[in-house]
Amino acid sequence: MGKINQKVGRSIVVDTYSPPWGFENEPIECEKICGLIKQSGASVLVLGLSAPKQEKWFYQYRSKLERFVDLTLAVGASIDFEAGSVSRSPEWISTAGFEWLYRLSVEH
Repeated sequence: MGKINQKVGRSIVVDTYSPPWGFENEPIECEKICGLIKQSGASVLVLGLSAPKQEKWFYQYRSKLERFVDLTLAVGASIDFEAGSVSRSPEWISTAGFEWLYRLSVEH
């Protein structure tokens, strides 16, 4: 959160939450997440889950959030790249279309 705010020179990230593995199958956890989003006061929700998990989750819970959130972005690992917590693959790997393989090898 701090690195992104520092990078842009203002507080654009108001809160973060990293749910436990398999959270999308736990209604209580999903309700908790909706509550955290509502309480944060954020008008833009950025989801950094894997595709299509982030899209499916938002589709299922959008009715609980639409009065609170004006815009939702499903950006996947872009958050990690911008925060500096995960490095991108070398350019030749990305160009060849194997960034997914590089990330799989370094993240697991």
